[in-house]
Amino acid sequence: MHKIFVKQTDLRRGFTLVEILVVIVIITILAAAMMGIGKGIMEKTKRNTTETTLQVLNSALQEYYDQFKGYPTCGPGQLYQALDALPSCREILERLPDNATGADQRLLDGWGTPLDYLNPNDGNFPSVSSAGSDGDFNTADDIFSGDL
Repeated sequence: MHKIFVKQTDLRRGFTLVEILVVIVIITILAAAMMGIGKGIMEKTKRNTTETTLQVLNSALQEYYDQFKGYPTCGPGQLYQALDALPSCREILERLPDNATGADQRLLDGWGTPLDYLNPNDGNFPSVSSAGSDGDFNTADDIFSGDL
C-alpha cells in the first residue's frame, strides 16, 4: 500500500463553518448599530425641516400682516394658498423645503403630516404647529411656530 503524505497546510484551504458564522454575527451587529444611528439622523433631519418650514411661515405671516393688518382667516388646508396669493409672501414661500407642500398644496411637516393653523382672531400672532414624529397633536413632541 502506498500512503500519500499531504502537507498540513494543503488540507485547510477554506473557512470553517464557525469562522463564517462569526463573520455573519459581526456584520449583523454592525448593520444593526448603523441602522440605529441612521434613524436618529433621519429624525433630526425631519425635525430641522419642520422648524425651517415653521420659520418661513412665520415670516410669510408677518408679511401678510404688514400688508393687510390682519392674518389669514382660513383653515389649515388653505394657508398656503392664502399666503401665496400675495406676491411678497410668494417670494418668502419659495424658501420652503422641497417637501413642505403636498400635492393638494397643504403644508406638511418633515414627517409628511399636515400642519395645523390656528388664527386667534384677536390680533395676536397665529399659531402654526406640527404634530411631531408621532403624528398626534397635543403630545410632548409637538413643534409650535411660536417656540422658534
